Amino acid sequence: MVQNRNRLVVDVAAAGNEAVLKSSVGCIRVVTSDAVTASIGAACDYAAWYFLPVAMRLDMDLHICGRGSPMTVLNARRISEIWQSWLPGHLSRTEVSFSEEGRRDEPARDRELVYLSGGLDAAYTALKRLANGRSQDVITIQGMDYTLDDEARFHALVVKTAPLAELLSGRRIIVKSDAYSLYESVELNLRRHHLGHIFALAGAGFVHAHGYNRLVLAADERLDGQFLTFPWGSNSATNFLFDDGSTRLCSDSEDVARPEKIALVRSSEIALKSLSFCWNRKVQPQNCGICKKCLRTKLLFLAVTGGVPPIFSVDEIPTNWAERLRYKEPGGLHAVHEIFNEGLASGYGSLIPKFENSRAEVRAYYARDPYRRWEKERRKQKGMRFSITEIIRRLRR
Repeated sequence: MVQNRNRLVVDVAAAGNEAVLKSSVGCIRVVTSDAVTASIGAACDYAAWYFLPVAMRLDMDLHICGRGSPMTVLNARRISEIWQSWLPGHLSRTEVSFSEEGRRDEPARDRELVYLSGGLDAAYTALKRLANGRSQDVITIQGMDYTLDDEARFHALVVKTAPLAELLSGRRIIVKSDAYSLYESVELNLRRHHLGHIFALAGAGFVHAHGYNRLVLAADERLDGQFLTFPWGSNSATNFLFDDGSTRLCSDSEDVARPEKIALVRSSEIALKSLSFCWNRKVQPQNCGICKKCLRTKLLFLAVTGGVPPIFSVDEIPTNWAERLRYKEPGGLHAVHEIFNEGLASGYGSLIPKFENSRAEVRAYYARDPYRRWEKERRKQKGMRFSITEIIRRLRR
């Protein structure tokens, strides 16, 4: 490796079920509830996944003082190259190294660890895999949607999702990490574009690479939705590269849209009652029914099933729902189109307030040069060098 940049050196202090990853720019503390499947002191690949976005953001190479896989070294570099091509000036190519390299032994059993957050995507993935007879344990992480000092609400989430977790598996792993604090300090995320969550998810999962061949993560969006919400941390271009040669991260249901997920989850009362996707931190793990994410999900339930289940604090749907979902932005446009298309297919569109008027409003707005509008919005966002129009032009060459 050519040393042409400063290195970010990370010392790994691990004991039992806890590790502290120390660097000159900050530390990440990780605690797991399950020491049996953890390799927290033997293999340090998880430390590379936790710190890779920090090194990319600071334009530094990354060195982990511990044992890691050559495959992690290769794939981490590939991930950084992809992000550099997407966000030049914000993230950079990073070389990763370990003080000791060696391929880790394969897990003794063919076992999968499934991320269970309480969200719709995770519930769908877990139910589908259960129906297919897959053997799986589940993992839930504190320090992302729920901060480490928010013990009461996180405990309420664990209790709310416990029936579904027990239905899926006899083993549920809880991992606590303060990685987000470090990500915030280096200003990793962009306005309206979350980049850091996939690294926090991968880090927590690879803490348990000793016990599992695959770490199964529900896709945030179908492929077409990923294109519209670009750049987003969890995506089909980089997720599969979280692979140390023995354990790999697998994105599930990248070909499934939310209406299909709604239909399956609605068929299970246990899964339905476990849902917690609200963005209002004051009411989590309950669902306020007012925030953008609750509103979108409520409308999808209505469009798919003809009714809104009693899982929201507020059931009413405002007449300006399309505007509140921000249809003038790519992600919002994708959300309202899912609702429009499913409402037309199911015949339940007539139950949605001002359904036809909203369709006409959105269509009229996008009849006028949508790329120019998106380009203007993109240029406002920190770190974006290329506009949508320029990206499309380059792809057509």
